[in-house]
Amino acid sequence: MKKIIFSALLCLNLLAATAQDIPCTIQKSEVFKDEYRDSYIKSVEDDGSGGVVIGRNFYSSQNLYGYYFEHYDANMKLINELKYAPEDTQVAGFFIKGDKIYIIEFNYDKANNAVICSGSTANLSDFKFTKKVLFSLTKKEFEAVSFFQNFRMTPVVVTNSSKTAFCVSTTVNDAGLGKKVHKVHIYDMDFNLKISHAFKTDTNERDFRRENIQISQDGTVAYFLNNTEKPDRQMQKTGGKYHYELIRVTANDVKTQVLETNEHIATSLKMIFKKDVLACVGFYSYKNERKYSGICYFDMDPVTLQVKTSKFNTFTEQFMAEKYGKDKDSELKQIHTIGMQLNDNNEIVVNAEETDTETPSTFSLRDNIIYAKLANNGDVIWARSINKRQTAYGLETYTSYTPVFKGNETFLFINTSEKPKLGNYEKVQFFQKAGREGGLTLIRIKDNGDFDYKNLFEYSKNDVPFMVSKGGITKQGNSIYFIGSRDKKKQLLKLTI
Repeated sequence: MKKIIFSALLCLNLLAATAQDIPCTIQKSEVFKDEYRDSYIKSVEDDGSGGVVIGRNFYSSQNLYGYYFEHYDANMKLINELKYAPEDTQVAGFFIKGDKIYIIEFNYDKANNAVICSGSTANLSDFKFTKKVLFSLTKKEFEAVSFFQNFRMTPVVVTNSSKTAFCVSTTVNDAGLGKKVHKVHIYDMDFNLKISHAFKTDTNERDFRRENIQISQDGTVAYFLNNTEKPDRQMQKTGGKYHYELIRVTANDVKTQVLETNEHIATSLKMIFKKDVLACVGFYSYKNERKYSGICYFDMDPVTLQVKTSKFNTFTEQFMAEKYGKDKDSELKQIHTIGMQLNDNNEIVVNAEETDTETPSTFSLRDNIIYAKLANNGDVIWARSINKRQTAYGLETYTSYTPVFKGNETFLFINTSEKPKLGNYEKVQFFQKAGREGGLTLIRIKDNGDFDYKNLFEYSKNDVPFMVSKGGITKQGNSIYFIGSRDKKKQLLKLTI
């Protein structure tokens, strides 16, 4: 009890003095109008001269229609722009590096009855594209009608962190037998093929998600992570129903490693490269329980995939008290990992979010922030919770948050309408009346797990509210960009830590 009271007093001290000394520079573009109402930031890249190139997708009648590419100078003044919405073409992904834009797209070749994957590139100065065919898929591999109507087997494009290579992953039918085969093509930035390989997997997912693919820095290895359900395991009285498999693909072979969880069920597992290992971090529950119990950690040899470490860390008493106050028997549900980063000591800092819809009729959400630091051996050094209660009304992009990592600290940007309040025990909670009301708040998470915050501005003094779940972070990690929207009225916001 003394420990809990002391922690509550620390929280009171936190709330009594917001950290106005958190350094954060605010820059805004001019307010402008888009042709389309719904648009989200997908990529940002420094131009090397203090400016930035921003890629946004836009929607028409809730369907993805095209992309805006915009080049801004250091003062957030628009230099050049391009609207990219080609007909009869599906853009699978795009990325920006230096002074060039790269677009990977698919189109149906009626003459040859095939689906063609092409790569296009253009300089920022003129936006004049040159195109090169990368590979093609036969009708048996990829039915063109289903491809363009509902994108049943969506291609995924991923670059490595240094953007020296990119991967195009497609899920296709195997000679019309109804079995899935994953085709992997890796190219360098000149569109030269480095790897072309196909492999099968037992996964029940329709295709590999973007966040579960990693490319090595030399572009010679691709890693895929996904959970799978095996029917024979459902009949076992002991052991987990689900497990994850890690797949390593090179030009010559494919290796698979099962991450056994035994009596646990792991979810929201994500990969990250450490110094000498490939690590996976996520959350877990026990079999036949509908709540999360802690944080799980695996690390593997990146070549052999041999599992070196496997840890299941139960949520600490402090974490549960911060999250639920006196009612520590409440259940954590619907957790998904948002971001992971290595700090200067090669320790993993993970940010996640738990969403719990309390009253669907009013869309009142408990979008609770979870953050933790893991030691090199996978042990949890600390795990903390910041509670936030928000109202979505269909505006989920204005709730949630985007993390920015700098050194050994993490910075979170959320929309709030009131000062945080202290509940029972250590429970601290941020409130928001509605997705487009209130103001923008910066939360700083320190290396020891403590946090403070700073109110950046109120939306009553701003033209538009900003979509804090759709931030774009520059490669250096010092700046983050958000787009604000009120119908067709838009504005870009740059925040520099």
